Amino acid sequence: MATQSNFVVKNGLTVGTTNVIAANGQWTGASTGLQGATGPTGPTGPQGATGITGPTGSPGPAGPTGPSGAQGATGPTGPTGPTGSQGATGPTGPQGSQGPTGSPGPTGPTGSPGPTGPTGPTGPTGPTGTFSSSSSYQMTSLGVGTAAGSTGEIRATCNITAYYSDDRLKDRLGVIGCALNKVNSLTGFYYMANSTAQALGYNPYREVGVSAQEVQKVLPEIVVPAPIDSKYWTVRYEKLIPLLIESIKEMDKKITRLEEKLNGNTI
Repeated sequence: MATQSNFVVKNGLTVGTTNVIAANGQWTGASTGLQGATGPTGPTGPQGATGITGPTGSPGPAGPTGPSGAQGATGPTGPTGPTGSQGATGPTGPQGSQGPTGSPGPTGPTGSPGPTGPTGPTGPTGPTGTFSSSSSYQMTSLGVGTAAGSTGEIRATCNITAYYSDDRLKDRLGVIGCALNKVNSLTGFYYMANSTAQALGYNPYREVGVSAQEVQKVLPEIVVPAPIDSKYWTVRYEKLIPLLIESIKEMDKKITRLEEKLNGNTI
């Protein structure tokens, strides 16, 4: 039995299964005493100096593939590359359906009038009309004392009296000068209505006349717009007579002078 100061052992001492004191009181246990209870952990000492780096170990096996990361933001658009060469023409596609009808185009120019058709049969005579000095009429043709002729024709069995010639109604402005030269500048010729005249309704047959353009150069007073269309000209043939009269008189003077010269009487 142990006390605080010492204890007495009789017949030896066994701790657990180990005999530590013999019966004669001699110590037979280990020279080291029993391990006491673990004391509290002391404070961590200062870190020692870093040792030298050891050799690199061999690579370990590849680890498994990690999950895909989130897609990054779209980068800026790069510059446009050069245009590639044109590819071969593809095959013709099927014909598309017909589109809607377009709006009508502008009206084309008016064509030239067609040739005059044949004259129709004469219709029955209408009731007798009346004329007055204040009346104004337009008709296809006129026959006085005879049947009417073709379109635009005036026919009469007697003279047609028109206008005036009385000297009491005139202020003379002078004699037509150089009448013979003017007559010489004109040409009397045969002609037929050309295609333009036929389109206006005139029939092609042989006629005689003069050129309004030639007459206009020497006697413009007797050239007037044609009734068929004002862009064409016509001549008042009856008013050529005064020019012919004066030209004959000039010619007569020349003949007289020649006769007198031949007779030795030079003027």
